[in-house]
Amino acid sequence: MSPTRAPNAAATSGLYAAQPVSQLAAAYGVEVPGEPETAIGAFMRERLGGYAEVGDRVPVGFLELIVRETDEEGAV
Repeated sequence: MSPTRAPNAAATSGLYAAQPVSQLAAAYGVEVPGEPETAIGAFMRERLGGYAEVGDRVPVGFLELIVRETDEEGAV
């Protein structure tokens, strides 16, 4: 069973696709591979093979990021 951690205030106020993955890492205490200034949406799209669809999921440590909306080009 994966440990669960309580999010800090940044996490409870919401994170968005344009924010850097470093904010995701700081908010939830998870290690996110890659460059810390990569946007969360770009990180997700990369992990999904370049195209995202609503409902796609990306595991990050004990978290699971879920695509909630995309543009017509599959960007998160």
